[in-house]
Amino acid sequence: MARAHFFAISGAIVMAATMAGAANAGDAPIIRRKVAMTVKPPAGFEDLTGPQQLVLDVYMGGVRMGEAIAIVEPGRFRFVDARSLVDSLPDISNRPRLTAALGAPNLDPHPEAICPVESGASCPKPSFDVVAIIYDAAHYRVDILVDPRFLTVKAAVRLQNLPPPSDAPALVNFLSGTVTGGQGQAAQYYLQDNAVFGIGTGRIRANFQQASSSGFQTDTFAGELDRPGLRYTAGAFWIPGNTLLDRLKVVGLGLSSQFSTRLDRDQLMGSPLILFLEQRARVDIMVNGNIMSSLVYDAGNQALDTSALPEGSYTVTLRITSASGGMRKEQRFFSRSSTLPMMGHDAFLFYAGALVRSSEGLIGDISRTPLFQAGWARRMNAGLSVNLGAMGTDRRQWVSAGATMLHGDWQLDTSVNVSNRGGLGFFGHLARNGTSPLSIDLDARSISNPGGGPLLANTTVVLPTAGSVEYSLYSGAYTQFNGAVGYRLGQGRLALVGTYRRQVDSRDYSLGPALYMPLLRWRDVALDFNGTYTATRTGRRGYAGLNLRITRPHTTYTATGGNQFGSGDKGFGGGAQASFNASRRLDDVLGAQVQADGGVERSKGTTYAQGQVQARSVIGDGSLNFVQPFGEGATQFSASLNTAVVMGQGGVRLNSGGNGDAMVVIHVDSDEPDAAFEVLVDNRPMGTSRDGKDLTLTLPSYRAYAIRIRGNGQILTDYDAKARQVSLYPGNVVWLDWRSRPVIAVFGRLVGPDGGALVHAEITAGGDLAESDEQGHFLIQTGQNATLTVRTRGGLVCKVTLDTVKPASGYASIGDQLCRPAASALPNPAFASPSPQQKVNQ
Repeated sequence: MARAHFFAISGAIVMAATMAGAANAGDAPIIRRKVAMTVKPPAGFEDLTGPQQLVLDVYMGGVRMGEAIAIVEPGRFRFVDARSLVDSLPDISNRPRLTAALGAPNLDPHPEAICPVESGASCPKPSFDVVAIIYDAAHYRVDILVDPRFLTVKAAVRLQNLPPPSDAPALVNFLSGTVTGGQGQAAQYYLQDNAVFGIGTGRIRANFQQASSSGFQTDTFAGELDRPGLRYTAGAFWIPGNTLLDRLKVVGLGLSSQFSTRLDRDQLMGSPLILFLEQRARVDIMVNGNIMSSLVYDAGNQALDTSALPEGSYTVTLRITSASGGMRKEQRFFSRSSTLPMMGHDAFLFYAGALVRSSEGLIGDISRTPLFQAGWARRMNAGLSVNLGAMGTDRRQWVSAGATMLHGDWQLDTSVNVSNRGGLGFFGHLARNGTSPLSIDLDARSISNPGGGPLLANTTVVLPTAGSVEYSLYSGAYTQFNGAVGYRLGQGRLALVGTYRRQVDSRDYSLGPALYMPLLRWRDVALDFNGTYTATRTGRRGYAGLNLRITRPHTTYTATGGNQFGSGDKGFGGGAQASFNASRRLDDVLGAQVQADGGVERSKGTTYAQGQVQARSVIGDGSLNFVQPFGEGATQFSASLNTAVVMGQGGVRLNSGGNGDAMVVIHVDSDEPDAAFEVLVDNRPMGTSRDGKDLTLTLPSYRAYAIRIRGNGQILTDYDAKARQVSLYPGNVVWLDWRSRPVIAVFGRLVGPDGGALVHAEITAGGDLAESDEQGHFLIQTGQNATLTVRTRGGLVCKVTLDTVKPASGYASIGDQLCRPAASALPNPAFASPSPQQKVNQ
C-alpha cells in the first residue's frame, strides 16, 4: 500500500525550516521589516527541526520509481545510498557520473520548485548541469531531474491500440425528453432512447424516438465489433455519404477501417454551420428528427456548435424559435469525416444492403433497392492525403476523388463528384487555425443534377415539428457557401461572416461585418462594444451597442443598450434596444447545481420577459425556459430532461450521462463514516466519493484513463494511491473498488533491552515502513493496536506492541519504547507509565 496521507505537522516543520535555510544560503542580504517570524515546533516534536533520516518516495518524470533513505535538515539534503538509488532509475547512460552527483553531501532541495501534481499551470524548473532534486517535505516525496545528456535514447514506440476492456456485459441507456408549447397552442413532445449494450469490444446500438407529430420511429438498430484496425457492422444503420451526398439508411453489412481504438488517432474535421438570427433565439439542430443540439444564440451571424453531430455527410434541419415566439426552419448540408488517415496507413469502408426509405416501425420501410458505398483514403505524406469513393444504387451511381493538403496552420480539402447520369459536383474547404491573429474558415459546395429528381434515391422522413409536416429530405441540385474571416485586435475581434444557399427556385444569403471590442476591465466590471451589419435577401440590418457585465460570487448581472437600424419596409425596423438579465448559481439544491436566469428585453418595439432554470445532478439534468411578451403575444415555454440508466457491474444506477457513452463506477470502502475521497481522472478532479456511496462517472469511449483517489485531508487514512489504468469502449461499465483504513502518525524513540537507543533500525507494521535515526527516533503511520517489528543492523529482531494509542488530530507522541525480543513481545510497559512528554501529547 502506498502512503495516502503523510505527516502534515512534521512535514510542515521540516519544509518551513528547509525553505528558510535555502533562502539564507545566497549571498544577497535579506531585509526584514516590521514583521519577525519564528518557526517553532509544537511540544513533543522539537527533534524534527534537527537532522532527520526519512524514507521518501522517489519520482522521475512524474512516475514513482521506489523509495530512498535521505538525511534532511534545514537547507541540507543527502541520500544515504546514492548508488542503489541510481540503479533503480531507468534509461541512465552514465550511472557513475549520476551516482557521484546524487551522492554529494549537500544537495540543494529546491523548495521553490515544488509543484502540485494536479496543477495545470507551468511550474518553475531549477537550473542544473547533471542532476537536480526537488524535495517536497509535506508529501515525503523527492523528484529526480536528469539532464538529457545522461539519458539513453529510447527506440521509437510502435503505434499502439487501446487495450481491450473487460468482457462483462453492460447497458448504458440514455433517455431524453423535450416538451414545447405556448398559450393557445397544443404542446409538442419528443422522447428519445439511445441504448448501447456493450460486451468487450462489441456492442449493439439501438436508437428509438417517440414524438407527438411522428409517432414511433427507429433511427439505428445494429451491432458493431471492433478489432485492431477494423470495424464490422450489421443491422439497420446509416452509411456516411460524402461531402456532397446525403447519408442514407440501409439494412445490411459493413466493413471499415477504424482508428478509434488507436491511442494516436487524429481528430475529425467538420464543416461550419453559420446562421443569421434577427434576434435572440433558440436553435435546434435536427438530424432525421433527432434533436442533436438545442442552444440559445444572440442576434447576428452565429457559428453553431456542431460538436454533438455524428460522423458522415447529411442534411440538417435548423429549427429557429425566436424570443418573440416565431418559428421557422432552414436546411443545411453538413459533413464530418476522417479524411486524414494516419501516416503510412490506408483507410477504407464498404457498406452494402437494401435502402430503407423511412424509419417508421421497428426497423423501417425496407425497399428492394440495393444500396452501396465504398471508399479509400491514404496519407501520402505529412502534407497530403488523397481519397477515392463510390456510392450508388442499381440505377444511379456517383464516383468521387479528393485530396487534403496541409501547410503550417492552413488546411485545404477539395473533391469532385461525377454521376453516370451526367451530374457534376465540386467541394472545397479552406481553414486556418493557429495562433495567428488572422483566422479563416471557408466552405463551398455545388452539385448539378441534369433531369432533376433526387441525387441518389428517394427517402421520406417524418420530423417532430409543429403541424406534423411530412416531407422528403431535399437531395437535388444545390449551391452552398459558408464562411468567416476574422482578425484579432488585441482582446477584440473583427470578422466578416457570410452564408449563401441556392436550390431549385429559392435563394437565401446573409453577409456582413461584426466587431467586438473590450472597453473596460475593472475588478468585477466589464464593459464591451458590439457592432454588426448584415445584408440579407429580405433586407439590411445593423446594430451598435454596449454590454455591461458585473460578476459577483455566484451571481452575474448583464445589461445591454444600443440602437438597431435597418430597412423598415422589409421587417427590419430600427429603434432602441435594451435588456437586463441576472444569473444566479446555487451549488447545492437537493444535491443538484442550479443555474437560474431571468430578465427583461426590449427589441423591435416589443418588450418581453424571459427566464431559464437549469439543474444538473449526478442522476440527470433538466431545464425550463419561458418567454412572456408584454401586450400582444403568447407565452412560450419549453422543458427538457436528460438522464442515463446504467446496468452492469455493481447493479443498476442513474447518471447524468452528459459526457460520453461509457461509465466508471468508483466505490471506496472505509471504516470512517464521514470519509470523503476526491476522484481524479488523468489528474483532473471529476467528483467526490462520500460515506462509502458509489460515484458514477460518464466518460468518452475509445480512450484509456488513469484513475486514482485522494483523501480530503481531514483524517489520516491509508489506501492504494496508485493510479489504475482503464480502457473504455462504447457501452462499457467498469467497477473500481478501493479499501481505506484510518491510521495514526506515531512519533517515538526505540530503546533496546540494554537501555541504549536502537539507531538505523528498520521498522515495519503490516504494509507500513519506517527507520529510526541516529538517536533512535522514528515516525510511522499505522493503525490502532499495531505491533511494530524492529530489525537492527546488528541482527536483533524485536517487537513493540502499541495497545490503544490516544492520538490528537491523528498524531501521537509515545516517548521511549522498549523493544523486546520477538519471542517475548508483551504489551509495552511504556503505556502503563507514560512519560511527561506522552502526557502532554495525549
